[in-house]
Amino acid sequence: MDLHGSSLENLRVLSGCPMCGKKLSALEATVLAERDGQEVVHVICRRCGVAVVNLLMHDGMGVSTLGVVTDASAGDLARVREQGSVTNDDVLSLHRHFAIKHRA
Repeated sequence: MDLHGSSLENLRVLSGCPMCGKKLSALEATVLAERDGQEVVHVICRRCGVAVVNLLMHDGMGVSTLGVVTDASAGDLARVREQGSVTNDDVLSLHRHFAIKHRA
């Protein structure tokens, strides 16, 4: 596992694979981001290959998690993060592109 010290403890919340139920020891995890008591962790099950992106949120009461099954690798997600936010101009440009294609 590619985990920082506190993250390993927090991964106990992720007890197993949501698809096949394999236990945590069979999961490969990579911390993608950490900030303000939150961590984004990419987890792959070594048994069935399913990948999940988890948001771990720490507060005084404990740790909460939200997970989404994905086909993206940890590397894919890192590249998307480096590209930055989508701007209003990006959205308008894409809209114009499809509007022109639709007319043709």
